[in-house]
Amino acid sequence: MTTKALILTIAPELSTMPDATINQIIADSALLVSSAVYGSLYELAQRYLCAHLLTLVNQSSSGGINSDLTTNVSEQAGRVSVTKSKISSLSDIPNATRYDLTKYGVVFMQLSRSRSGSAGFVVV
Repeated sequence: MTTKALILTIAPELSTMPDATINQIIADSALLVSSAVYGSLYELAQRYLCAHLLTLVNQSSSGGINSDLTTNVSEQAGRVSVTKSKISSLSDIPNATRYDLTKYGVVFMQLSRSRSGSAGFVVV
């Protein structure tokens, strides 16, 4: 499974994204990218899919298509505080399956096509 650090090696511009958002995208992408299909390229494919999705979310900070998705929801009860991402599923990200919208999505699709003609992921 990929990590925030690995995503930032290919997409350093995402370093200001909230950890809750990054962690949610990592968890969701692990369910969408098949290790059986990608084999040794599994982590790489997951990393590029995460960078693609996070880039779409990050566009909101510059007035992009996904307004206010990067804002977290925080709750506090006494000494306990919980911060959650507003993204509860990939369906919360408009154009998530438009892989041509980011350079990371393009690479993800190239990796997908290179794997035995199979898409290798589940379209949401």
